[in-house]
Amino acid sequence: PFEPFKQNKAFDKPSLKLLKELNFNYLPNSISFNTNLNRQYSQVKLRDFNFETGSSGSSPLDVSFSKDFMWNRQFDFRWDLTKTLKISFQSATNAIIEEPYYTPEFGREYYDIWKDSVISSIRQLGTPFSYQQSFNASYAIPINKIPLLDWVSSVNTSYNATYNWNRTARLEGAANPGDIATSMRSLQADGSFNFETLYNKSAYLKEINSRFTGNQRKVPNANFKPRTFNVVINTEKGKRDTVKHNLNTQSFKVVA
Repeated sequence: PFEPFKQNKAFDKPSLKLLKELNFNYLPNSISFNTNLNRQYSQVKLRDFNFETGSSGSSPLDVSFSKDFMWNRQFDFRWDLTKTLKISFQSATNAIIEEPYYTPEFGREYYDIWKDSVISSIRQLGTPFSYQQSFNASYAIPINKIPLLDWVSSVNTSYNATYNWNRTARLEGAANPGDIATSMRSLQADGSFNFETLYNKSAYLKEINSRFTGNQRKVPNANFKPRTFNVVINTEKGKRDTVKHNLNTQSFKVVA
């Protein structure tokens, strides 16, 4: 990414950290487009041997066939506008290439009509029967770059939107039932906050926090000097003895 102020020492101040780390990508990360045409054709011709006609003793039945001419297209676009702001878009279209009833498989005489119909349908991008698209965006708000808000560890936001369209089956002589379209969108945001960093901005709260948190190590007193007291006592079993050391200390170690 391009960072215009990264090498500028005038932006080394903490209050200008947000501007110093400003960055952007002037070109998308990727743009891709994929398309494919797929035609499938199958034909079955049966004979009825139970039908007597002429000398053959059989009669040809009607030809049964199935054909499917599909055109699928996919588009993908991704762009990280900055290190923290990213967007992406994907779409997919499935279309049918219209063919006449008789195709070249029935005879060479049908080729020209079939070719004109197919070329005309391709020029119109086929007859779509399904379409899907999705848009995503995410942004990690760099709010912690502001000195007064450095206790906010991160604030992440994301947006997603989808759209789907499907053509319904058409029945000859019946009313058009319409198509099916659905859409959905969502917006999410989450963040984490370090309240200890916030409290430590106050000298009073920082002192209290250092007392009651076990993570803080006590700084040793530079004026501390160890003292030694020696005494000889005679002890008897079952008898309590009291020793006064007069060292004026709360912590001591006894060696016997």
